[in-house]
Amino acid sequence: MKRLIHLILLPASFLTVFSCGEAEEKEKGDAINELSEEMKKLDGAAGDWTNKGDGKFFTIDIPNYMTPRVDLNALASLQFGYVERKQFEQFENYALVMVQTHEAIDTLKREEEFTITSYWKQVMSEFGEGLDNYEELTTEPGIDTVNGMSCILNEMRGSLASADVYYRLAVFEGKLGFYQVLCWCIESQKQKFIPDMDRMIGSFKEK
Repeated sequence: MKRLIHLILLPASFLTVFSCGEAEEKEKGDAINELSEEMKKLDGAAGDWTNKGDGKFFTIDIPNYMTPRVDLNALASLQFGYVERKQFEQFENYALVMVQTHEAIDTLKREEEFTITSYWKQVMSEFGEGLDNYEELTTEPGIDTVNGMSCILNEMRGSLASADVYYRLAVFEGKLGFYQVLCWCIESQKQKFIPDMDRMIGSFKEK
């Protein structure tokens, strides 16, 4: 069977380990507080989000502190990232969208048509491949409706080498096909970035 999702290629910065002594830990805390203040400013200012899309299938709101990427997944229709080193802490947040049209799925010649549930199960069965450790944090996700589309939302965490990563994945079923909106960050920074992940996922619309 043709694969539905290809493993996200984590940026090399995710594989870097930053070790800190007591003095470094204090500076690390200062850096986190500084980022928190900056994120509050980003959230409250007008024009800090931009509506993006692939020009054909979907639109999604992306925070302006994230910039276009081409190295996260070769099959992604849209991919953005944020990487910044502040003192002894590396801050990172990523998002991408993958599209699989009903027309493309028909070429797989499946005996049964995909539903939102069966498509989600297939995606999740392949998601952890290539990671050293992987855990699904959402044990029984339900089907919600987001902007007129059926949606299943998952939280996961995984590790690769010394990098612990938090993932937030939304699988949508629209009139034109299925969509995967994936956001991820360093696990220790998830509370900083989850609000923006939720806004990106909640803004996703089929054209």
